Amino acid sequence: MIRHAVVLIIVVGCVFCSSLSDDRTNVDLPEYSTGYLLVLVLHLFHDNIIMIRHAVVLIIVVGCVFCSSLSDDRTNVDLPELQVGIGNASRERREVAVLATECYSLDDGSDYRGKVSVTKTGRTCQKWTHQTPHEHPKTPDNYPNTGLGSHNYCRNPTHRPYGAWCFTTDPNKRSEYCDIGTKQNKCHHTTVAPEVTSSKSGVPFTRWGHSSCPDHTTLVYSGIMGGKHPNKKGSGTNYLCLPNEPKEIDGSVISGPQFDRGDIYNTQYYTTDGPFARQRYHDLPCAVCWDPDHSSTILYPARDDCPSDWRNEYSGYLMTARDNQYATEFVCVDRAGEILVGTASEAFGALLSWVEPVCNTAEGLPCGPYVNGHELSCAVCAK
Repeated sequence: MIRHAVVLIIVVGCVFCSSLSDDRTNVDLPEYSTGYLLVLVLHLFHDNIIMIRHAVVLIIVVGCVFCSSLSDDRTNVDLPELQVGIGNASRERREVAVLATECYSLDDGSDYRGKVSVTKTGRTCQKWTHQTPHEHPKTPDNYPNTGLGSHNYCRNPTHRPYGAWCFTTDPNKRSEYCDIGTKQNKCHHTTVAPEVTSSKSGVPFTRWGHSSCPDHTTLVYSGIMGGKHPNKKGSGTNYLCLPNEPKEIDGSVISGPQFDRGDIYNTQYYTTDGPFARQRYHDLPCAVCWDPDHSSTILYPARDDCPSDWRNEYSGYLMTARDNQYATEFVCVDRAGEILVGTASEAFGALLSWVEPVCNTAEGLPCGPYVNGHELSCAVCAK
């Protein structure tokens, strides 16, 4: 029966065509008009002159052409999965290919976009946007469109020959390769909304006691550390990094000192011993810096390092006004202890002294971790 014959031609041709179109073959099928071939086959059936060899070829070609038209991306037709013979292997390969998130088809694995986040030895991967414990330039901004982002999944942005890898969270092991499975012949990746991976939110911070910024940051401006007089109760309690060249608002200046104003002074080292003994009565410089790779900073008191996953911008000593002077704020002064040359003078401005913990059984901080008379360190950390 003609109708059954046509259906059989299409089904058998589709099954055989799927096996020929596998990526492991290089078979190119000829292009024919579907209508022409169908007419030809029906004519041959009608005249009862089908030769077996020609019939097989025509069945394959017609089935392939018709099957291709059904599976064209412009249609929404889903072909049934045939449970016969050679079709099973092709169906299984298609099912593997659908696992797009864990699939890669390039020899070096640079197209891998899966979620493996441990190395072959079991080490946890470091986030690509983090710079601790290992500093590196392999950021999403430096290597766009390579799968990097605010995650710790294995990737290969540099096309290393042995596959996907990552920096590790082990300080003693910088990077290792990952086990991401075997390469597939074809990956059918679905379109998803791109992840926002820019790490250029940035954060400013002030480096007290230093006129320049760390290498990984940008200098916004450098200046003079300003603060309140230690014997005056008014004015602000915070310190400011005053620019070297102030600019006034035109027409708004009233010349001469006024009694109803808040005053700001220079800030001096007021240290008689320790690392800054030679800096006594010298003014402090300062620098306002911009870190483009992080979005927040903290002053980490009593430690010269930073918490895990935080970047150490600089470290030094915790300082403030003396206990018998009017209150100011606590600041972290860079351990370099730079001075503004030519400013040594006992004409007091704001004064900075060491900070020591007070601990005892009745009041104060817990003794043991904190020790009376031990000057406290500090660090400014970014994340």
